[in-house]
Amino acid sequence: MSLAAASVMMLARIGGALLGAQAVPPPAEPVQEATASFYFDGGQTASGFHAFYGVANRTLAFGTRVLFAYRGRTVTATVDDRGPFVYSRLFDLNQNTAGALGFSGVDTVAYRVLP
Repeated sequence: MSLAAASVMMLARIGGALLGAQAVPPPAEPVQEATASFYFDGGQTASGFHAFYGVANRTLAFGTRVLFAYRGRTVTATVDDRGPFVYSRLFDLNQNTAGALGFSGVDTVAYRVLP
């Protein structure tokens, strides 16, 4: 079973469960896969605010919520920075987001952009 298929099944099971301290209704967007990395945040973000569960992306609007799934764990993160600047990667996860997923280094994650 592919990572995307397993993630769809897991996301379908959790439905409206509490994720990242927020009740999240079942997302309408399809599950997609992307290469992500994590970074040590501590400086200024491009948006000017730091989300506890934050993520950097080059194109999504600041404040957009993204549901991530990785190896059986899920977390909802908020786009608060720009990057990554390695163009083969779509997301840079901050320390809290990466920690909640049990993620380190560079790997493929499943994600959904939430409404």
